[in-house]
Amino acid sequence: MGLLTLPDGFGWLRAGAWQVAVREDCREILLPLDLAHPEVLAEAGERCFSGRGRPSLLTLPDGSQAVLRRYLHGGMLGPLIGGFFIRSSRPIGELKATEAARTAGVRVPEILAALHRPIRPGLHEGYLLSRLIPDATDLATLLLDGAGDGADRWLFRTGVATRRMHEAGIWHADLHVKNVLVAADELTLIDFDRARVPGTVSMRDRRLNLFRFDRSVVKLSLKGVVVPRESRLGFFAGYTDGEDDPERLLGMGERSQIWHRLAWRLHIR
Repeated sequence: MGLLTLPDGFGWLRAGAWQVAVREDCREILLPLDLAHPEVLAEAGERCFSGRGRPSLLTLPDGSQAVLRRYLHGGMLGPLIGGFFIRSSRPIGELKATEAARTAGVRVPEILAALHRPIRPGLHEGYLLSRLIPDATDLATLLLDGAGDGADRWLFRTGVATRRMHEAGIWHADLHVKNVLVAADELTLIDFDRARVPGTVSMRDRRLNLFRFDRSVVKLSLKGVVVPRESRLGFFAGYTDGEDDPERLLGMGERSQIWHRLAWRLHIR
């Protein structure tokens, strides 16, 4: 376990065959859970969330709630190898990236535990346990439900949060409208699985995040909601903070979407 270094505030716990990185100030709360059998915990939890890994809602011994998610492959690999991964640990990687973002002042989920089980050298599986964000709604749902003037504010604030994340040297692997949660007038970036913490995020990688996010906003048009261009511009304005031309970045992003838009139209037909 020594090879898997942890962020400050986390320590190791052995639970059967599982190596569990636990938030130290929550260790006593988590000890009564059967962490040696996370698949049993997941099955006993309430399946009220969508997404890969079939996240489960658990009630912790102190009465608070948390979400347990198993790491699963998507796409063509999913049916073949399911939850088995090679190379570096996915749960520990997400823990490190999430905590790096938190340290930089980005609002992120509170990870309680990251479960890692080596199968054989170079092969592992994992789970992640995060505290539930009560009454949270993803940005996609807000926009689809017609957030009105609030859309401009949340898109702008997403841009600000993304800039802070990049300035902290963190690159998000899949920044889109469903990975932004809004609750109690607070915005949270989620799902740092496969995120990278290179220390410095290149301009190319920054634009990949920005254009991916804007593309997810535009794609809502397939569900009948067209977010005004002025609102989308607000995301880039929040990101640039006056140091670059948001109109220029938005235009670059729109040009990068040409083939995506064509694919969407073909899919509709």
